[in-house]
Amino acid sequence: MTPDLLAPPKTGDAFEGTQCSAIRPPTEPDLMGWDPGSRLNLKSNQERGVVAVRYKAEGCNVELEVLSCVGQGAYTFSPYSATESKTAKSARDLYADLPIGAARLGSKVGGGRALRTDYMLTGVYQLESFDAFPVSKLRGAGCAEATHVVSKMYVGGFGMIAGVTESVEASASVFGVGAGATQVRQAERIAAEGNPEACERAQKEGKPEPLCSVPLRVGLVPIEGRASGSCPQGADWDGTGCVKKEVRAEVVCPAGSKLESGACVASVSTECPGGMRFEAGRGCVAVQIGAPTPRPQPATSPAPAAAAGGRGPAMVLVPAGRFAMGSNNGDANEKPVHQVALASFEMDVTEVTTAQYEACVRAGTCQAAATYSTYCNAGKSDRQGHPINCVSWVDATAFCTWAGRRLPTEEEWEYAARGTYSRTYPWGSAAPDSQLCWNRLSSGQGTCGVGSFAAGKSPFGLHDMAGNVWEWTSTAICPYTNKNCAEAARVYRGGSWNIGDPSYLRASDRVGNARAIRFDFLGFRCAR
Repeated sequence: MTPDLLAPPKTGDAFEGTQCSAIRPPTEPDLMGWDPGSRLNLKSNQERGVVAVRYKAEGCNVELEVLSCVGQGAYTFSPYSATESKTAKSARDLYADLPIGAARLGSKVGGGRALRTDYMLTGVYQLESFDAFPVSKLRGAGCAEATHVVSKMYVGGFGMIAGVTESVEASASVFGVGAGATQVRQAERIAAEGNPEACERAQKEGKPEPLCSVPLRVGLVPIEGRASGSCPQGADWDGTGCVKKEVRAEVVCPAGSKLESGACVASVSTECPGGMRFEAGRGCVAVQIGAPTPRPQPATSPAPAAAAGGRGPAMVLVPAGRFAMGSNNGDANEKPVHQVALASFEMDVTEVTTAQYEACVRAGTCQAAATYSTYCNAGKSDRQGHPINCVSWVDATAFCTWAGRRLPTEEEWEYAARGTYSRTYPWGSAAPDSQLCWNRLSSGQGTCGVGSFAAGKSPFGLHDMAGNVWEWTSTAICPYTNKNCAEAARVYRGGSWNIGDPSYLRASDRVGNARAIRFDFLGFRCAR
């Protein structure tokens, strides 16, 4: 039976034959197995101040989460030159060498297959030496969840391939000048970040090089008072980490909303006063005497734009149906494939724009989006028609409620993206190319205007269900085999503008993070 990778193994448990209690968590974990978005966020936060993280290491279970919270202070750069290679042939090797992100790479090793990582380190950003970082110096959202700060960040570039062990080991170079073409033919290229020529130049000159500055390894220092178990409200220290308290509390929702699946969502009535009628996507509208009764729109046509006051994008009716959710060709958390039946619902045709979100901010309901990154769209006149980003799950929920809507469930989102025939991508099975907004990090362009790629529409006419920004859902990031797990983090879907790996753009791909986190590649759309 394949183990559930979303349920982290406990100390002493075995994962794919690996005894977790026999593995000592690294003091300076490597990051090459981490998702690229997290590496980017780490680098962005390092430019703002001291990076705060939530770190937990227990046998095979090594978790690292970058928070929006930053500390007062700055890093200094020192040259550090090293060219190294690691080859993992088993789950034990993988967890020993690349503990962070090892779960998503587990399928690449074992049974005569191996995963090889070649990398060049060119420098280290570090803080002055101290035993613990003061809590009083932390600022921003998510600080209550922080357990450590990054005291050292080693940078450089790397390449990663997987395949038959003999071919992987025989490759002359996976990352370096002239590497690439031969290895791609002989093995699967998993990742390549950084410019080899720039890395060689940085090693020779001992200076920072923007094209070779990928975070590859971190050193961590505990936050004052948290090394022995200071946990956020609602959690207790169990000796190795913060665990959620088993507390049942009555949830009282504000007027105009109701409790559904543990969250307050808008409660929209279809009853209208005399002389008015209810229209999907608009609400109560005046009945014009002598005017013809409007004909229902087809399922793939957008509904009239927005509710009263222009709150949110136009919506489309997604008809009731069944589909096969998940994928047998993706990550472990996409399995097993299972049938899902859904009632009809409506969903925004596009992602919520900067202009629409800022209207909610001006109304005093929504909190202003973050502006920590140059790629954040808030407050930029040329980004009003782009998706709002740098917003948390809490921010997204507040907007949807204000607009008389709610965040879609994970099931609704995947069905709206794939249709009844469970497409690989919203547009079909063709590989990502010009159908979407993606692979724009190296060019520094950021997001695209919403609805700019008609060729990438989903079967129901929804735009940007792949690329542009990842989209929050209302669903906790639980295994498909245990949808009622006690997990606070929420799922987001769809890939984003900074993604260059097509596997993250598949409609079945699942990612999750803390509800308070804000990323420049993360936005949302609403449903009802």
